[in-house]
Amino acid sequence: MKLIHVWTFTYPGIVRAIHFSIQDRHTLWLNRTINETDVCIDFGSLIEPTHNDTCLSIRRLDGTQAAVGRRSDGTQAAVGASREGDIVIEMWHGRLGNNLMQFAHAVFAAKVSGQFNVITPPGGSVRKLFEVPSSVEIEPDEDFRARVECGQSLREYFHMKCTGIEQADYKRALSKYLWPYRTRDVNDACEREASNTKRELVIHLRSGDLLDSTHLKSRFAPCSFFDVIVNQDIGFESVRVITEPDRKHPCLPYFAAKNASLQSESLAADACAVMHADHIGFFASSSFSYMLIHFNPNAATVYSPFGSCESVGDHHCEPNFQVIGARTAAQYVKYCIPGMDQVRRGRDKINWMKHYPKGQITRSC
Repeated sequence: MKLIHVWTFTYPGIVRAIHFSIQDRHTLWLNRTINETDVCIDFGSLIEPTHNDTCLSIRRLDGTQAAVGRRSDGTQAAVGASREGDIVIEMWHGRLGNNLMQFAHAVFAAKVSGQFNVITPPGGSVRKLFEVPSSVEIEPDEDFRARVECGQSLREYFHMKCTGIEQADYKRALSKYLWPYRTRDVNDACEREASNTKRELVIHLRSGDLLDSTHLKSRFAPCSFFDVIVNQDIGFESVRVITEPDRKHPCLPYFAAKNASLQSESLAADACAVMHADHIGFFASSSFSYMLIHFNPNAATVYSPFGSCESVGDHHCEPNFQVIGARTAAQYVKYCIPGMDQVRRGRDKINWMKHYPKGQITRSC
Protein backbone atom coordinates (compact mmCIF):
# COMPACT_ATOMS: atom_id res chain seq x y z
CA MET A 1 0.00 0.00 0.00
CA LYS A 2 1.38 3.39 -0.98
CA LEU A 3 1.19 6.79 0.60
CA ILE A 4 -2.19 8.39 0.04
CA HIS A 5 -2.36 12.17 -0.08
CA VAL A 6 -5.67 13.85 0.74
CA TRP A 7 -7.03 17.30 -0.10
CA THR A 8 -10.31 18.18 1.57
CA PHE A 9 -12.44 20.79 -0.16
CA THR A 10 -14.98 23.00 1.52
CA TYR A 11 -15.78 24.92 -1.63
CA PRO A 12 -16.56 23.55 -5.08
CA GLY A 13 -13.49 23.31 -7.24
CA ILE A 14 -11.36 21.10 -9.43
CA VAL A 15 -7.89 19.97 -8.42
CA ARG A 16 -5.59 17.69 -10.40
CA ALA A 17 -4.76 14.37 -8.80
CA ILE A 18 -1.78 12.13 -9.48
CA HIS A 19 -1.97 8.33 -9.39
CA PHE A 20 -5.31 8.10 -7.64
CA SER A 21 -5.36 4.74 -5.92
CA ILE A 22 -8.02 2.98 -3.88
CA GLN A 23 -8.51 -0.73 -3.56
CA ASP A 24 -11.16 -3.45 -3.16
CA ARG A 25 -14.90 -2.91 -3.47
CA HIS A 26 -14.72 0.50 -1.82
CA THR A 27 -12.42 1.92 -4.42
CA LEU A 28 -10.56 1.20 -7.61
CA TRP A 29 -7.23 1.76 -9.31
CA LEU A 30 -6.85 4.72 -11.64
CA ASN A 31 -3.23 5.09 -12.67
CA ARG A 32 -3.10 8.40 -14.48
CA THR A 33 -0.40 10.91 -15.20
CA ILE A 34 -0.57 14.46 -13.92
CA ASN A 35 -3.21 16.66 -15.58
CA GLU A 36 -4.95 13.65 -17.13
CA THR A 37 -7.78 13.44 -14.65
CA ASP A 38 -9.53 15.27 -11.83
CA VAL A 39 -10.66 13.08 -8.98
CA CYS A 40 -13.15 13.76 -6.21
CA ILE A 41 -13.93 11.50 -3.24
CA ASP A 42 -17.32 12.57 -1.94
CA PHE A 43 -18.54 11.37 1.46
CA GLY A 44 -21.54 13.64 1.21
CA SER A 45 -22.68 15.90 4.03
CA LEU A 46 -25.66 15.80 6.35
CA ILE A 47 -25.57 19.56 6.85
CA GLU A 48 -28.67 21.39 5.58
CA PRO A 49 -28.85 22.19 2.80
CA THR A 50 -26.37 19.78 1.22
CA HIS A 51 -23.79 21.40 -1.04
CA ASN A 52 -21.17 19.82 -3.27
CA ASP A 53 -18.41 21.04 -0.96
CA THR A 54 -17.37 17.81 0.72
CA CYS A 55 -14.88 16.29 -1.71
CA LEU A 56 -11.48 14.82 -1.04
CA SER A 57 -8.96 14.47 -3.83
CA ILE A 58 -6.45 11.70 -3.23
CA ARG A 59 -3.15 11.00 -4.91
CA ARG A 60 -0.79 8.11 -4.37
CA LEU A 61 2.93 8.78 -4.08
CA ASP A 62 5.65 6.15 -4.12
CA GLY A 63 7.80 5.46 -1.12
CA THR A 64 8.20 7.03 2.31
CA GLN A 65 8.64 10.79 2.27
CA ALA A 66 8.07 13.97 4.23
CA ALA A 67 4.56 15.37 4.01
CA VAL A 68 4.27 19.05 3.15
CA GLY A 69 1.38 21.26 4.22
CA ARG A 70 0.52 24.88 3.55
CA ARG A 71 0.10 27.74 5.99
CA SER A 72 -2.76 30.20 5.64
CA ASP A 73 -0.48 32.55 3.69
CA GLY A 74 0.16 29.87 1.08
CA THR A 75 3.75 29.10 2.09
CA GLN A 76 4.80 25.51 2.60
CA ALA A 77 5.64 23.95 5.94
CA ALA A 78 6.82 20.46 6.78
CA VAL A 79 4.12 18.35 8.41
CA GLY A 80 6.33 15.42 9.32
CA ALA A 81 7.37 12.07 7.98
CA SER A 82 4.61 10.17 6.22
CA ARG A 83 4.67 6.42 5.85
CA GLU A 84 3.12 4.06 3.41
CA GLY A 85 -0.54 3.78 4.30
CA ASP A 86 -0.97 7.31 5.68
CA ILE A 87 -3.86 9.65 4.91
CA VAL A 88 -2.47 13.18 4.57
CA ILE A 89 -4.53 16.38 4.77
CA GLU A 90 -2.50 18.64 2.52
CA MET A 91 -3.90 21.95 3.83
CA TRP A 92 -6.72 23.37 5.91
CA HIS A 93 -9.54 25.22 4.17
CA GLY A 94 -11.79 27.87 5.66
CA ARG A 95 -12.55 28.26 9.32
CA LEU A 96 -13.34 25.97 12.26
CA GLY A 97 -16.42 24.19 10.93
CA ASN A 98 -14.76 23.42 7.61
CA ASN A 99 -11.62 22.18 9.37
CA LEU A 100 -13.68 19.83 11.52
CA MET A 101 -15.38 18.45 8.43
CA GLN A 102 -11.97 17.99 6.77
CA PHE A 103 -10.69 16.06 9.75
CA ALA A 104 -13.78 13.86 9.98
CA HIS A 105 -13.64 13.06 6.27
CA ALA A 106 -9.94 12.20 6.51
CA VAL A 107 -10.82 9.76 9.30
CA PHE A 108 -13.53 8.30 7.03
CA ALA A 109 -10.97 7.96 4.22
CA ALA A 110 -8.63 6.11 6.58
CA LYS A 111 -11.38 3.78 7.73
CA VAL A 112 -12.80 2.99 4.33
CA SER A 113 -9.40 2.34 2.76
CA GLY A 114 -7.95 0.49 5.75
CA GLN A 115 -5.14 2.98 6.33
CA PHE A 116 -3.25 3.62 9.58
CA ASN A 117 -2.83 7.33 10.30
CA VAL A 118 -4.20 10.76 9.46
CA ILE A 119 -1.42 13.32 8.96
CA THR A 120 -2.50 16.91 9.66
CA PRO A 121 -1.00 20.12 8.25
CA PRO A 122 0.24 22.99 10.44
CA GLY A 123 -1.97 25.85 11.57
CA GLY A 124 -5.69 25.90 10.93
CA SER A 125 -8.59 27.33 12.93
CA VAL A 126 -9.09 23.89 14.43
CA ARG A 127 -5.91 24.35 16.46
CA LYS A 128 -7.47 27.30 18.28
CA LEU A 129 -9.55 24.71 20.11
CA PHE A 130 -7.63 21.46 19.76
CA GLU A 131 -3.93 20.69 20.07
CA VAL A 132 -4.08 18.37 17.08
CA PRO A 133 -0.95 16.24 16.72
CA SER A 134 0.76 15.97 13.37
CA SER A 135 -0.20 12.28 13.21
CA VAL A 136 -3.39 10.67 14.53
CA GLU A 137 -3.61 6.88 14.61
CA ILE A 138 -6.91 5.49 13.30
CA GLU A 139 -8.16 2.14 14.53
CA PRO A 140 -9.65 -0.40 12.11
CA ASP A 141 -13.42 -0.16 11.79
CA GLU A 142 -14.84 -3.18 10.02
CA ASP A 143 -18.42 -2.08 10.65
CA PHE A 144 -17.72 1.17 8.82
CA ARG A 145 -16.07 -0.62 5.90
CA ALA A 146 -18.97 -3.04 5.65
CA ARG A 147 -21.56 -0.25 5.69
CA VAL A 148 -19.98 2.46 3.53
CA GLU A 149 -20.01 1.84 -0.21
CA CYS A 150 -17.88 3.78 -2.70
CA GLY A 151 -18.41 3.71 -6.44
CA GLN A 152 -17.22 5.65 -9.46
CA SER A 153 -19.33 8.00 -11.52
CA LEU A 154 -18.11 10.06 -14.44
CA ARG A 155 -18.88 13.76 -14.74
CA GLU A 156 -16.62 16.40 -16.19
CA TYR A 157 -14.05 14.91 -13.82
CA PHE A 158 -13.70 11.52 -12.14
CA HIS A 159 -15.97 11.28 -9.14
CA MET A 160 -16.10 8.66 -6.40
CA LYS A 161 -19.32 8.75 -4.40
CA CYS A 162 -19.33 7.07 -0.98
CA THR A 163 -22.69 6.36 0.62
CA GLY A 164 -23.72 5.06 4.02
CA ILE A 165 -22.25 7.86 6.15
CA GLU A 166 -24.38 8.71 9.18
CA GLN A 167 -24.48 11.50 11.75
CA ALA A 168 -23.20 8.96 14.24
CA ASP A 169 -20.00 8.56 12.19
CA TYR A 170 -19.17 12.24 12.58
CA LYS A 171 -19.76 12.03 16.31
CA ARG A 172 -17.59 8.95 16.67
CA ALA A 173 -14.75 10.42 14.62
CA LEU A 174 -14.67 13.78 16.40
CA SER A 175 -15.26 12.44 19.91
CA LYS A 176 -12.66 9.68 19.61
CA TYR A 177 -9.92 11.32 17.58
CA LEU A 178 -10.19 15.06 18.29
CA TRP A 179 -11.90 15.70 21.63
CA PRO A 180 -9.00 14.24 23.70
CA TYR A 181 -6.77 17.04 22.32
CA ARG A 182 -8.97 19.94 23.51
CA THR A 183 -7.15 22.96 24.89
CA ARG A 184 -7.39 24.07 28.52
CA ASP A 185 -9.65 26.98 27.48
CA VAL A 186 -12.03 24.57 25.77
CA ASN A 187 -11.98 22.18 28.71
CA ASP A 188 -12.80 24.97 31.19
CA ALA A 189 -15.48 26.57 28.99
CA CYS A 190 -17.15 23.23 28.29
CA GLU A 191 -17.11 22.29 31.97
CA ARG A 192 -18.99 25.51 32.71
CA GLU A 193 -21.52 24.74 29.99
CA ALA A 194 -21.95 21.16 31.24
CA SER A 195 -22.90 22.51 34.67
CA ASN A 196 -25.74 24.57 33.17
CA THR A 197 -28.94 22.79 34.22
CA LYS A 198 -31.42 25.25 32.68
CA ARG A 199 -33.81 24.13 29.97
CA GLU A 200 -32.23 26.51 27.50
CA LEU A 201 -32.60 27.14 23.80
CA VAL A 202 -29.38 28.13 22.04
CA ILE A 203 -29.61 29.87 18.66
CA HIS A 204 -26.64 30.18 16.32
CA LEU A 205 -26.58 33.07 13.85
CA ARG A 206 -24.33 33.87 10.92
CA SER A 207 -23.74 37.32 9.51
CA GLY A 208 -20.37 38.66 8.34
CA ASP A 209 -19.78 38.42 4.59
CA LEU A 210 -22.92 36.30 4.12
CA LEU A 211 -25.22 39.11 5.22
CA ASP A 212 -25.16 40.63 1.73
CA SER A 213 -24.06 37.80 -0.52
CA THR A 214 -25.28 35.68 -3.42
CA HIS A 215 -23.82 32.52 -1.89
CA LEU A 216 -26.29 29.70 -1.35
CA LYS A 217 -25.40 29.70 2.35
CA SER A 218 -26.53 33.34 2.66
CA ARG A 219 -30.14 32.24 2.98
CA PHE A 220 -31.11 33.27 6.52
CA ALA A 221 -34.24 32.18 8.35
CA PRO A 222 -36.76 34.92 9.17
CA CYS A 223 -36.83 36.43 12.66
CA SER A 224 -40.26 34.88 13.29
CA PHE A 225 -38.67 31.42 13.21
CA PHE A 226 -37.60 32.34 16.75
CA ASP A 227 -41.24 32.48 17.88
CA VAL A 228 -42.07 29.15 16.23
CA ILE A 229 -39.25 27.40 18.11
CA VAL A 230 -39.87 29.10 21.45
CA ASN A 231 -43.65 28.76 21.46
CA GLN A 232 -43.64 25.01 21.98
CA ASP A 233 -44.66 22.96 24.99
CA ILE A 234 -41.03 22.48 26.00
CA GLY A 235 -41.06 25.50 28.31
CA PHE A 236 -37.61 26.99 27.76
CA GLU A 237 -36.31 28.78 30.84
CA SER A 238 -33.95 30.95 28.80
CA VAL A 239 -32.84 31.66 25.24
CA ARG A 240 -29.24 32.44 24.35
CA VAL A 241 -28.17 33.71 20.92
CA ILE A 242 -24.62 32.98 19.75
CA THR A 243 -23.70 35.54 17.13
CA GLU A 244 -20.64 36.83 15.31
CA PRO A 245 -18.58 39.69 16.81
CA ASP A 246 -19.92 42.23 14.30
CA ARG A 247 -23.41 41.82 15.81
CA LYS A 248 -24.96 42.94 12.53
CA HIS A 249 -27.55 40.22 12.13
CA PRO A 250 -30.88 41.96 11.38
CA CYS A 251 -32.81 39.85 13.91
CA LEU A 252 -30.74 40.72 16.99
CA PRO A 253 -33.01 43.61 18.13
CA TYR A 254 -36.02 41.32 17.64
CA PHE A 255 -34.47 38.63 19.83
CA ALA A 256 -33.28 41.08 22.49
CA ALA A 257 -36.80 42.52 22.76
CA LYS A 258 -37.99 39.01 23.64
CA ASN A 259 -35.46 38.76 26.51
CA ALA A 260 -32.98 36.55 24.70
CA SER A 261 -29.40 37.01 25.88
CA LEU A 262 -26.76 37.74 23.24
CA GLN A 263 -23.32 36.12 23.33
CA SER A 264 -20.23 36.76 21.26
CA GLU A 265 -17.28 35.82 23.44
CA SER A 266 -14.13 33.79 22.84
CA LEU A 267 -14.11 31.05 20.24
CA ALA A 268 -13.85 28.47 23.02
CA ALA A 269 -16.81 29.93 24.95
CA ASP A 270 -19.05 30.20 21.87
CA ALA A 271 -18.07 26.76 20.60
CA CYS A 272 -18.77 25.10 23.96
CA ALA A 273 -22.17 26.80 24.13
CA VAL A 274 -23.04 25.07 20.86
CA MET A 275 -21.39 21.78 21.87
CA HIS A 276 -23.50 21.50 25.03
CA ALA A 277 -26.79 22.87 23.74
CA ASP A 278 -29.52 20.29 24.29
CA HIS A 279 -31.81 22.44 22.11
CA ILE A 280 -30.28 24.47 19.29
CA GLY A 281 -31.82 26.49 16.49
CA PHE A 282 -30.05 26.89 13.15
CA PHE A 283 -30.90 30.13 11.36
CA ALA A 284 -28.57 29.53 8.41
CA SER A 285 -26.44 26.80 6.88
CA SER A 286 -23.27 26.72 8.97
CA SER A 287 -20.58 24.07 9.25
CA PHE A 288 -19.58 25.74 12.58
CA SER A 289 -22.77 24.77 14.42
CA TYR A 290 -23.42 21.62 12.41
CA MET A 291 -20.03 20.10 13.19
CA LEU A 292 -19.86 21.28 16.82
CA ILE A 293 -23.12 19.58 17.82
CA HIS A 294 -21.38 16.25 17.26
CA PHE A 295 -19.31 16.89 20.39
CA ASN A 296 -22.46 16.98 22.53
CA PRO A 297 -22.38 14.06 25.00
CA ASN A 298 -26.19 14.17 25.16
CA ALA A 299 -28.98 13.94 22.61
CA ALA A 300 -29.24 17.38 21.02
CA THR A 301 -32.47 18.51 19.40
CA VAL A 302 -31.79 20.64 16.31
CA TYR A 303 -34.44 23.01 14.92
CA SER A 304 -33.78 23.51 11.23
CA PRO A 305 -35.43 25.94 8.78
CA PHE A 306 -34.45 23.78 5.79
CA GLY A 307 -37.27 21.25 5.92
CA SER A 308 -39.10 20.18 2.80
CA CYS A 309 -42.39 21.89 2.00
CA GLU A 310 -43.58 18.94 -0.10
CA SER A 311 -44.85 16.97 2.89
CA VAL A 312 -46.01 19.21 5.69
CA GLY A 313 -47.45 17.85 8.91
CA ASP A 314 -48.11 19.01 12.43
CA HIS A 315 -48.04 16.49 15.23
CA HIS A 316 -47.48 13.27 13.33
CA CYS A 317 -43.84 13.57 12.29
CA GLU A 318 -41.58 10.76 13.36
CA PRO A 319 -38.40 11.83 15.21
CA ASN A 320 -35.37 12.04 12.93
CA PHE A 321 -32.43 10.79 14.97
CA GLN A 322 -29.57 8.34 14.94
CA VAL A 323 -28.24 6.22 17.77
CA ILE A 324 -24.64 5.66 18.86
CA GLY A 325 -24.77 2.70 21.20
CA ALA A 326 -26.91 3.91 24.08
CA ARG A 327 -26.58 7.56 23.02
CA THR A 328 -28.45 9.56 20.43
CA ALA A 329 -26.43 11.63 17.96
CA ALA A 330 -29.04 14.29 17.20
CA GLN A 331 -32.73 14.68 16.61
CA TYR A 332 -33.71 17.05 13.81
CA VAL A 333 -36.98 18.96 13.90
CA LYS A 334 -37.38 20.50 10.47
CA TYR A 335 -39.66 23.29 9.34
CA CYS A 336 -41.08 24.35 6.01
CA ILE A 337 -40.55 28.06 5.36
CA PRO A 338 -41.90 28.95 1.90
CA GLY A 339 -39.42 31.24 0.14
CA MET A 340 -36.45 30.03 2.19
CA ASP A 341 -34.89 28.59 -0.96
CA GLN A 342 -34.53 32.03 -2.57
CA VAL A 343 -31.29 34.01 -2.28
CA ARG A 344 -31.91 37.66 -1.39
CA ARG A 345 -29.67 40.66 -0.86
CA GLY A 346 -29.73 44.10 0.68
CA ARG A 347 -32.95 45.71 1.82
CA ASP A 348 -35.06 43.00 0.19
CA LYS A 349 -33.40 40.36 2.34
CA ILE A 350 -33.69 42.36 5.56
CA ASN A 351 -37.36 43.17 4.98
CA TRP A 352 -38.15 39.52 4.24
CA MET A 353 -36.41 38.42 7.44
CA LYS A 354 -38.02 41.03 9.67
CA HIS A 355 -41.58 40.83 8.37
CA TYR A 356 -42.09 37.17 7.47
CA PRO A 357 -45.33 35.95 9.13
CA LYS A 358 -44.79 33.14 11.59
CA GLY A 359 -48.13 31.65 10.58
CA GLN A 360 -46.60 30.50 7.28
CA ILE A 361 -43.95 28.41 9.06
CA THR A 362 -45.04 24.81 9.52
CA ARG A 363 -43.48 21.59 10.77
CA SER A 364 -42.29 19.32 7.96
CA CYS A 365 -41.44 15.61 7.92
